Amino acid sequence: MEAPIQATAGPRPAWWKHLYVQVLIAIALGIALGAIQPDWGGAMKPLADAFIKAIKMVIAPVIFLTLTSGIAHMRALAELARVVLKAFAYFRSRAARCA
Repeated sequence: MEAPIQATAGPRPAWWKHLYVQVLIAIALGIALGAIQPDWGGAMKPLADAFIKAIKMVIAPVIFLTLTSGIAHMRALAELARVVLKAFAYFRSRAARCA
């Protein structure tokens, strides 16, 4: 009889390849740059503003697609009503803030 095939996990990625570690390193470098060379930190403000605007631009479509996918997989009508009401409340509050 043959032994069952076991799934083996590959080698773990290096610690610096995790996204959260890269974000923490970037934050630390930004703080250090602002403390050591405040003029350089101020010169990077347009880049920071563009990044924040890009994040804001992506948030609504991601939430919409998540809700749409969740609704498509629902079976109970009560769950659907609850999710639709929450989604409506969220998007209505966002629209009120943008106006």
